[in-house]
Amino acid sequence: MLAPGAGLDFARIDRWLRAHLSEPLRIANLAAHCGFGMRRFHQLFIEAFGETPHRYLQSLRLDMSITVLSRILGFRSRKSRWKLVSAIRALTHTRSRGVSGWRPDSGARCATDS
Repeated sequence: MLAPGAGLDFARIDRWLRAHLSEPLRIANLAAHCGFGMRRFHQLFIEAFGETPHRYLQSLRLDMSITVLSRILGFRSRKSRWKLVSAIRALTHTRSRGVSGWRPDSGARCATDS
């Protein structure tokens, strides 16, 4: 039995995604880059990474944005940047789940909103 995602070059996929962070994700382009059809690639990607290519790219974009923002704001150490990343991820996760009464359509604001 093959390991999950067998045949995928994880480093190559990650490099391609990082090089195309600012572009719309085209699964067909990424699949072709890796030598697979779209459906098979999508299936292998989920098996290997545990999430869809689109979700993985969103995560990379968020990480890059937070890194840039933290440097602009003066968070110099890796530990301080990690704390900021953790706080932002927790906030975005909370908001996306509708926790604490906040829902995108409700007009309510979280305590952290100004």
